[in-house]
Amino acid sequence: MFVTALHAQSSREKYIDSLKVVLSKTNNDTDKINIMSRLGSLYTNYDPAEGLKYSEPAVQLAEKLQWKEGMAVAYNALGSNYKDLSKYARSLKYYFKSLELSEALNDKKHIAATNGNIGKVYQRLNNYPKALEYYEKALKVNESTGYKFGMTNNYSDIGVVYSEMGDNESALESFNKAMKISEEIDDQEGVAIVLGNIGNVYNSMGKYDEAVRYFLKGKVINEMLGREVSVAISYSNLGDNYYKLDSTLKTLKKIPASATTMLDSAIHYYNEAIPVYKKLSALDYMAETYEGLEKAYRQKKDYKSALEAFGEYKKLQDSIFSNDKKVKLANLGAERAEFEKKQQVKLTKLAQTKRRNEAILFAVVIIMLSVFTFFVVKERRKSEKLLLNILPAEVADELKKKGSADANHFDEVTVIFTDFVSFTTIAEKMHPQELVDELDTCFKAFDGIITKYGIEKIKTIGDAYMAASGLPVADPQHAVKMVNAALEIVAFIKARKLQKGEMAFDIRVGLHSGTVVAGIVGIKKFAYDIWGDAVNTAARMEQKSEPGKINISQTTYDLVKDRFVCTYRGEIEAKNKGKLKMYFVEKALA
Repeated sequence: MFVTALHAQSSREKYIDSLKVVLSKTNNDTDKINIMSRLGSLYTNYDPAEGLKYSEPAVQLAEKLQWKEGMAVAYNALGSNYKDLSKYARSLKYYFKSLELSEALNDKKHIAATNGNIGKVYQRLNNYPKALEYYEKALKVNESTGYKFGMTNNYSDIGVVYSEMGDNESALESFNKAMKISEEIDDQEGVAIVLGNIGNVYNSMGKYDEAVRYFLKGKVINEMLGREVSVAISYSNLGDNYYKLDSTLKTLKKIPASATTMLDSAIHYYNEAIPVYKKLSALDYMAETYEGLEKAYRQKKDYKSALEAFGEYKKLQDSIFSNDKKVKLANLGAERAEFEKKQQVKLTKLAQTKRRNEAILFAVVIIMLSVFTFFVVKERRKSEKLLLNILPAEVADELKKKGSADANHFDEVTVIFTDFVSFTTIAEKMHPQELVDELDTCFKAFDGIITKYGIEKIKTIGDAYMAASGLPVADPQHAVKMVNAALEIVAFIKARKLQKGEMAFDIRVGLHSGTVVAGIVGIKKFAYDIWGDAVNTAARMEQKSEPGKINISQTTYDLVKDRFVCTYRGEIEAKNKGKLKMYFVEKALA
């Protein structure tokens, strides 16, 4: 976990509350603009939607007064809120407006800050050259004014970008410059942040002893400063470090007597971090920590604890899938209950007229019962069809018979992940209904392709699509079928691009074959899901793929190499996996 700037939540909330009190009492418009802009900025990285309630009125009032200084500050706050709402096009629009005004006013401190913010947007978009360009612009301005606190932030931002690019030497060079300046100005908070970031670089380089040294130094300073979330991040980083060290030694088959101690240390540090994240509602960090804890328990062969950790991780994931299906199922149940209620009323009225015309009543009752039965059967079929749209047939049958379904272990499964490239950027340019229609068109096509090959759709998560071949019924051709399906999916997207031009999505695809556990997650709102290391590795294959390409692991390649033309990519670093052999699938063999 790389860190560039953090604030204690409790002190921030007190500051926000005090500013709201001042805002409610002031009648001066320029003061209102400054306070509302500050409130908008304070909600960045915390609750950006709430921040809009302050930054938008600040912009409106500043524009009404045509107060350029106020407009520059308000535009910057609004850009920050949109950045953390992932509305990057809007964010850049307001950042550039702010930058233009600041340059006209020759406000160098604000010029540097806005250039840094623009760099963060490009970093979020993985446009690293642009991110570095604007971070270096910010650094140049801060150097010209001698603003050293700003320079430490700039060097830290540059270091994180280099690290994400895999240029560890440049990352360390930037972090060491940030460290030197932080020590010069006695910025202990900055020193702690840089120590953690240097530790992460050494961790990614496999220099675990060095990583531990820096993590522990950062932890000590954060404890002295009372920065709870930063202490917790140090614990999480230490957990990751010990887990990776254990994994590396086992891969190299150099397992010392202390190997179990390493896993125990990883589990200890993960568990130290979780209560702090929970207290501070730092859900993203807590989810990452539970993911690491699950892997450590699994490597230790403590599968019960691993499953519990994975359950907590799943609860924290911001994934929206099958919601529409669940709503339809709930509505169907309500409609059926209402229908049965109305039928009961009709039957009661018929019973009241029994003495008046018994013969006619008997005939009417027979007719009504027939109609009732027809509709009940019809509605039951609708319910069953909807259930089969959510669950595999075998699982649905078990659920209907037992009221529950057991989780099952599958040794030979191929998992696919797809993800649309630059989805957010294209989505910003589309009308919401147009965006939904395009996603629906693509996912319906994907559904048709995987159905053709007998593949089980697992879920969609935002613009990502996940499926598995070889379950719930084992299939020796699971890998071949999945590759064929992936080739058809890529072909469909290419044809779609020719049809729609720049408004069409591009796609990355990743596949991996291995062992998974599959079953129903949840009780009240259940869903069929899979988990295991094979799922995580398939996701990493997708992340390391390229637009229009199908990236497969060594395991999948070994299963399909006689059926498809593949290009070896070499060993590529994957998050939490180390270096993995990867291949691009080019086409089927003639």
